[in-house]
Amino acid sequence: MKFTDKILTLIEKPDNEYKNVYLCNSGVVLKGFKLLKASIFDNVEISHFYKYGIYKKFTEKRIEIPTENNLIIHNHWSTGYHHWLTESLRRLLYIDTSKYNLIIPEDYPKFAFDSLTAFKFKSIIKLPRRTGAKVKKLLVPPNKKSGHFIRQQLLDLKHILFTHFEIPLSQPQKKIYISRKNASRRKVENELELIELLKANDFLILESEELTFEEQIKLFSDCKILISIHGAGLTNCLFMQENTSVLEFYKKDTFINYCFERMAKELNINYNRQMCVGGKNKETHVDETDLIVEINSVIEYLNKF
Repeated sequence: MKFTDKILTLIEKPDNEYKNVYLCNSGVVLKGFKLLKASIFDNVEISHFYKYGIYKKFTEKRIEIPTENNLIIHNHWSTGYHHWLTESLRRLLYIDTSKYNLIIPEDYPKFAFDSLTAFKFKSIIKLPRRTGAKVKKLLVPPNKKSGHFIRQQLLDLKHILFTHFEIPLSQPQKKIYISRKNASRRKVENELELIELLKANDFLILESEELTFEEQIKLFSDCKILISIHGAGLTNCLFMQENTSVLEFYKKDTFINYCFERMAKELNINYNRQMCVGGKNKETHVDETDLIVEINSVIEYLNKF
């Protein structure tokens, strides 16, 4: 048995506020040799994160943050748009953020910093790249189950963002297809044929990563039909109105990540999943595989509207 397996322990406090802790750059938090449960997810294997935290505590550069009333919301996966928006930001709900200094890595994506403008902090402390921190006092709001959602939390987050960015609400008009044509993996192989069909049905074709955070909120608040392969772009259904529709392309014969279906159902959005055969890259994992979309199935779907 390895050393880390022998000493793996968890610590959790009802108020999730801790003194004299070590914060890894990725958001994993240790108090001594104990892993703070609030800094990881309820539904993931913890030993990996524990071993990672111990390794980083003894190998990465560090700074000291002597101030009190510090707060973190980032986690091991939250450089991704989906994890940031649905996991990190919702950790801010129901906290008086004006009382806290937010600690966040300086190299986080621009959409993360743009979204934080909707909240008021005492200050924002940016961790240098590949650098952890010894923190005198740290509030660690718990990470809920990744890929699981509570309707009221989604609605409260949506309200905060819509209010801050002054998003007007009207009857949604746009039909949108999110392409991953420039991605290195998880693409639609027959996308040219698919796009030809969608353009003929007045769909706007876009790559969501080319839009600013504010542009995504405004665009998808006016979206009545959203179509895309499984990917972070579908997170934008958060900004869609009730009784709109989402179609997700997914590979046959692989495990199903239900995150977008769960989100859509909590928001009263009509969700559909079209199962597709795998592409030439012959990958099997949902995060890796390319797909071939059955065009006639898309035609049948569009004929419902």
